[in-house]
Amino acid sequence: MPELALVLPVLTCALILLVSGAAKLRERQATADAFGALRVDAPSWAPALLAPAELVLGVALLVSPAPLLVVVASATLALLLAYWLVVARALRFEHPVRCGCFGRLGAHTITGRTLVRNTLLVLAGVLALVGALRGVSVPSALADLDQWWLWLLGAALAAAVCTLSLGGSGEPAAPAAAPAAEPGDDAGELDYVRHPIPYGQTRTPEGTQLTLHELATERPALLVALSPGCGPCTRIAPDLRVWEEQLGGVVAVRALFDADPERVAELAPAAAPYALYDLDLNVARVLRLFANPSAVLLGADGLLAGGPVEGEPAVRAMVEDIRAELADAGALPADSPEDTSRSRQDV
Repeated sequence: MPELALVLPVLTCALILLVSGAAKLRERQATADAFGALRVDAPSWAPALLAPAELVLGVALLVSPAPLLVVVASATLALLLAYWLVVARALRFEHPVRCGCFGRLGAHTITGRTLVRNTLLVLAGVLALVGALRGVSVPSALADLDQWWLWLLGAALAAAVCTLSLGGSGEPAAPAAAPAAEPGDDAGELDYVRHPIPYGQTRTPEGTQLTLHELATERPALLVALSPGCGPCTRIAPDLRVWEEQLGGVVAVRALFDADPERVAELAPAAAPYALYDLDLNVARVLRLFANPSAVLLGADGLLAGGPVEGEPAVRAMVEDIRAELADAGALPADSPEDTSRSRQDV
């Protein structure tokens, strides 16, 4: 029967929900950050329930008989429609939004491609509900494979949805950060190949143009790429002052924003005194700072001295490594405060 081919949208929805739920379960903080970045007004416990809900729905789509599948497919469609509305609204925000919809899998920046993906997911949800209403279910359909062309069409839909969901964003991948050298380990230092600081212009809050070379003329500069509304960026913003104190003035700490000063002052006021602006993302591109937060260390000798690194843990680890190397070299003032970034992150 042709209706049997409608089981493929059910399988598609189940696969996406299981993969998404498993990824969110591994990256619980990323899910909470996504709620903030997407400006979803929900109770604090909602992000923690999203992954289990997706996993339960995914399993239920696979094992439910036709009468119960109607309820499960309806709940799945409602969830997919909610995702579609959230993405459509996010596309109207002033600045691009990054979220961990699939944990570390797939693209993270919300674009028109994301809306296309979610539209296909909604279509799959509608077809899954239609199949359930017609009495189709996975257990009853697996034995009937004679409608090969309908199965092929459904498989094409499943492949398109999975490709758009889990495929890359089209952005070039940031290079892996060089491993931190152990104190006294010359071989570790040689692992990091230093390149000249590329040309790029940032803008100060006063509107003055400042090149990357000028930023590190007198001392090295740690440039941390942040974005207002990004959960990890919000957590890092108050630590910029702490990091500057920990580095004892030997290394300057600056934040690179892709938003205007008014938005930074509103959403990340703690970072405003350290802010530089890169509204057209030219500096982010030449330094390969493709994610927020990310960081790179500009050397006072005109060469890159570390990074780029991507993600909150990597940025914090980079600051800790810089401080440890300065301490080993005796370059820190005696009154430099101890490192507190790791304990702050774990709170």
